[in-house]
Amino acid sequence: MDLLYHFIGGFLIALIIVWLTRVKPLWKLSDKTVIIAGFSGLAAGLLKEVVIDWFIRGTAMELADVTLTWSGSFALIFLLLIIRTFKTEIR
Repeated sequence: MDLLYHFIGGFLIALIIVWLTRVKPLWKLSDKTVIIAGFSGLAAGLLKEVVIDWFIRGTAMELADVTLTWSGSFALIFLLLIIRTFKTEIR
């Protein structure tokens, strides 16, 4: 269940960054925003594992947590890029 929370967390982190850009419609995102939103999940996962788990709790870092957080953020980016591809081909 913990891994599902990491996936959802990464998805939500990327979603918040996309919403903060205030680009409407969402498929008109710039490539810079897509890269920042995608790698924000990796940064958040690494930061959580290093700071909270390793320094504060003193437990081992789990690579699966970082990977699933990163995967969650890239899942949103992947969906937005698919939508952007089909929206530009239709018109």
